Amino acid sequence: MKTLYILATSPRPDSYINVMIHVMRAFHDVSVMKLVTISGPDSQDGVQYAGTVMSNVIRQLDALCTGHYIRDIGKPDKTEPIDAIAQQFYADYYPSIKKMLTLATIELARLDSDLRELIGDGQCLFDVSALGKDLLVDVFAVSLAQEFREIYYLKLLEPKLPGDSTKGRLDLIHQLKSGRDYRFVNLTGSEPVRRSLTRIRANLMQFRTAVATVILVAFIVLTFQDYFKKTWAINLLANISIIGAIASAVFLFIDPRNKAKKIGRRRPRL
Repeated sequence: MKTLYILATSPRPDSYINVMIHVMRAFHDVSVMKLVTISGPDSQDGVQYAGTVMSNVIRQLDALCTGHYIRDIGKPDKTEPIDAIAQQFYADYYPSIKKMLTLATIELARLDSDLRELIGDGQCLFDVSALGKDLLVDVFAVSLAQEFREIYYLKLLEPKLPGDSTKGRLDLIHQLKSGRDYRFVNLTGSEPVRRSLTRIRANLMQFRTAVATVILVAFIVLTFQDYFKKTWAINLLANISIIGAIASAVFLFIDPRNKAKKIGRRRPRL
């Protein structure tokens, strides 16, 4: 079973509720959901802020299950009514959400190691719908380095106008149809990202090959030195082997033929 990590930097609960219910509908192998806040020198205390986000989610769901929508979560007494069908819609999902949802906090200073720990064996997916852009870049870079591809965000295809007083209610998931009003987009599915992942794999394979070549040559040289007398011929062979190993490793990363091709493609100056 998989875990949904909802990376949270916004106190507004609507996006998190939309994502949780969509994932419960579309990803039947998800059994755990975690609200993850990132704490750092420029952010609020991680544990305290995580508690605030969780409280906002529960407060909004409580209101929806009683037929009300809190437009401004900072003013919970000011609500707007929703119809009975919408009320029942949220009442059906609320018990499962409360059972599946927990909190987690990671440190910005340990972002790389903490994200690697969350990713683990890859049995998870990340939602970054409400993640700040500055942190999104960091999370995306670390995830790509791990070759992790399950990074999503909920994209409203036709969001309501900011001046619409009912914008909040109309952007809740009970009003939306997947594919028509919104899509749950995988950020790693675009062609530029796929090309980047291919380059990462190629560079990693080159590095591993270079290391393996050097280790193999070192092993052969040491074996020769152990079983044969250290003559000038053996020393020469050792030096040549080491130079060859280093050269082969370098040429794995810098191919002179590619450089020649680039030079050949240059246009002459007029």
